Amino acid sequence: VCSVYASESDVEYLESLNVRDSKNMSNQDIIKIAPVIAKKLIHSLVILPPEKYNEKIKEGLNLNKIKAFLHNYAIIKTSAKIDRQLPVIVDQFCLPSHYYNYLKDEKIVYRDIKFHTKAETVHISVAAASIIARYAFLVKMHELSKKFEIKLKLGAGKEVDEQILEIYQKHGEHGLNAIAKTNFKNVTNLGLII
Repeated sequence: VCSVYASESDVEYLESLNVRDSKNMSNQDIIKIAPVIAKKLIHSLVILPPEKYNEKIKEGLNLNKIKAFLHNYAIIKTSAKIDRQLPVIVDQFCLPSHYYNYLKDEKIVYRDIKFHTKAETVHISVAAASIIARYAFLVKMHELSKKFEIKLKLGAGKEVDEQILEIYQKHGEHGLNAIAKTNFKNVTNLGLII
């Protein structure tokens, strides 16, 4: 999860770089532009490794609750860097009432938030955050590929399912837990109970 602060001059800069929704960009374009954006903008990046994600799921948290914690943390970290509270735009992944309910036991909850579906089209700072987050994901996947000596495939599909089975057969539950969200269908459909 990435939170980005973009001033008016930052917005102009991002527009000059043709920043847009990371889902509409190739991985090569993201690898090229993300470090430039990250160097220029105040931001906070929070990475939840697969092992930690799987641990939280086993503790009974759902994906949206995990995302709410990560978003709140990243937003608080970024706002601390600029030393003032500003309105925040979040790409809506659950209803705002659920978001705040997930955070009800947290000591600090950032509340000046506007939730939008497809928020990357609402404000360019959200698109910039999505690019930095995608870049961090690609870097981590590259690191895991080197660690497991296999080019990890991304997403879902038959090839990914086959690779998951191969990793499980070679490295067992521990290996699979290190690279996959074990509650996702491409793991559970293979009958690999973790």
